[in-house]
Amino acid sequence: MGHILTAKDGAKGGKKSKRKPFDERFKDFLAETVGGLTNEDHLREALMKFALKGNVKAATELLDRAHGKPKQPIQQDISLDSEITVNFEPVKKKK
Repeated sequence: MGHILTAKDGAKGGKKSKRKPFDERFKDFLAETVGGLTNEDHLREALMKFALKGNVKAATELLDRAHGKPKQPIQQDISLDSEITVNFEPVKKKK
């Protein structure tokens, strides 16, 4: 079984850690296989079980990852000598 990541795993007191950065270690953790499934698969299964039991946050997380977060237009009206309307749209990150 793999190492459980804790808050103590990071750099301490501003010293540079000799360990891999957290995101790299977490990717390694997700890729480890336990019982024929990766840890990522186990986490996904657990999240799906919570969602099916009515956990709205779990369902939202799954739907956001499967279909993307819904666009939320932002509109700001600014009144000066003349009226200016600025519309912002979220920018999708490149994969």
